[in-house]
Formats: sequence, structure tokens, C-alpha cells
Amino acid sequence: MQYQSETAAEEQAAVAGHKGEESKVKLSSQEFPPDENDTQKYTWQEMPLKPGFRRPVIIHRAVLGSVERFTAVLTEHLAGKWPFWLSPRQVIVLPISEKAEDYCESVYLYLHKLGFQAELDRSQGNIKKKIRNAQLAQWNYILVAGEEEMHDGLVNVRTREMKILGAMRVD
Repeated sequence: MQYQSETAAEEQAAVAGHKGEESKVKLSSQEFPPDENDTQKYTWQEMPLKPGFRRPVIIHRAVLGSVERFTAVLTEHLAGKWPFWLSPRQVIVLPISEKAEDYCESVYLYLHKLGFQAELDRSQGNIKKKIRNAQLAQWNYILVAGEEEMHDGLVNVRTREMKILGAMRVD
């Protein structure tokens, strides 16, 4: 079995075409040996690109494909309810009133300083709406604080599954 090969200069000119410029050298057809069931010879001929198009380059790594497939399967299996250690939305702090906003901000900063993915909801609206929005956004833990919690140094802890864990110290 012998293959008809191009000259080294033509190969380099073909490789240079990946930079977005069309190759000036027309590639000669390359004959492939027929397989035992094929009676006709197959000739590969690279067609010139249409004006305004560039030749695509695909970088494929099997390792990255495996990670991508694993992430897709995990996402589908968990339906967006990521475990706490993997979740991009770990804790949200919800102030009940404007009077408790400073306290909630200090709770947020404390959690953020410890390395948790935390957020402070400063939106206007009632607390029921804030809690519902946090549950729909799949926050793992929802910390609610008002004036009573502010004076006692506590927060009311809820999960995204509507389970109320009760008042706890932040630390």
C-alpha cells in the first residue's frame, strides 16, 4: 500500500492556511487505498473555502470531554440543587427591615471573609417574596434577620427545601 504524498512546501502552505488566510497553493488530490469491499478508488480533494469563510480549527482533549460529560450528568441528576460544598449559591442573607440591614451586612461580610459564596439581598419588598425568590434561585441556606435577631446576635436559618432550622449564632 502506497500513499501519494504532497511535497513538504505544499504541506507547510496548507498548514499556514489555519491563520485565517486561504492557502494560495491548491492541494493536490490524495489517493487512499481502496478497502477490500470497495472496487472504486476514493480520491480526497480539499475544496476551496467560500469567500468570507475561514477554516475551523478544533482542539479536542479527551480529558476535558470526560469532565464535561461528568458535569452534564451531575447537573441533570441534581436538577440544579448542588450540594453545599459545590454550590455557587451557598448562603444568602435577607434583612427583614431597613433597620437590620447594617447587621445583615456584617453577617454577609463575616461569611464572605470565611470563604463562603454569600450574598446580601438589599431589594425592596416583603420578606415572604425575598424568601421565595431565594428558594427559586436554589440558595442552599437562607439567613433571615430582623431587629430581634440583631439585638441577640442571631439569624433564622432556612434551607431551600422550606425546612426551618431556627435561630442560630452566625459563628
